[in-house]
Amino acid sequence: MTLFLANRKNKNLKKLLRNDSKANHSSKYVINYQHIIKALIRKPGAFRKCKYQQEILPNKTYRLIWQYLDRTETFKVAPKIMLRILKLASDYNCELELGNYIYDLISQSNAISIEDIETKFNSSNPPLPNIDCTQHSINSYDFLNKVSKEVNHG
Repeated sequence: MTLFLANRKNKNLKKLLRNDSKANHSSKYVINYQHIIKALIRKPGAFRKCKYQQEILPNKTYRLIWQYLDRTETFKVAPKIMLRILKLASDYNCELELGNYIYDLISQSNAISIEDIETKFNSSNPPLPNIDCTQHSINSYDFLNKVSKEVNHG
């Protein structure tokens, strides 16, 4: 497929896609994970067994993250974490920043806590403030009993 801009041949689409985020990954398939992430989240085992697993991951950074998770997490947990990362990247349009952040955690031998990562990158759900409150005494309701007796007998 060829792209045209102002009636001039611009770029070959296949070449453009291959040279973009999937660089250095030899495959004839280009899969945008954003189109299938909701289905994969419901069936994380499908990601692990998927023939096109490497094509689903958006770039080399995410492939390295997957390799790390696959080595360090259990068989069932690794794909769940990877898919939550991809969903976060898709939902909040932070693919590059999120990938780099997680890659830095791995490079510095820091643990990956998906809950902490989701809190950091989930811009529509800021952390709730801690509110200190004390439970009042049940005896504070005794006055109602006294008022009720006065009304009934008085």
